[in-house]
Amino acid sequence: MPCHWKCFASVLWLASPRAAPSMKPVSFSRKRILLSGILTDRDIAIKVSGEGKDPRQTRVGEIMTPNPARISVDKSLHDLTTLMHALHVRRMPIVDGGGKAVGFVTLDDLIVLLADEMWEMGRTVSETILHKAA
Repeated sequence: MPCHWKCFASVLWLASPRAAPSMKPVSFSRKRILLSGILTDRDIAIKVSGEGKDPRQTRVGEIMTPNPARISVDKSLHDLTTLMHALHVRRMPIVDGGGKAVGFVTLDDLIVLLADEMWEMGRTVSETILHKAA
């Protein structure tokens, strides 16, 4: 799939607040429809900073992951976590039936969800124990 014009932008430009203030991770798509690549802050740290590359000269297309793994919006949370675990990825693009990127799920999102679920479970157990004791 051809790369979106931002693939030719420098990493330094992309990392600036004016370029993508709310896009983390950044996805690149042809005609802003189909997902063609992903670039994360970790990619920049490892592939640019870690290798001593100049972020003014390094192009996004050189370090992004082309055609990343993705999951459809109609898949379950179990399907998502199984896929992320199997592929050892911390971020997963979510696509609709036509392949359009509609969002991302991160490992941090899943940890927050699990923490909320565990808190609710603990509250329910506590209430049940207290109710029986009364």
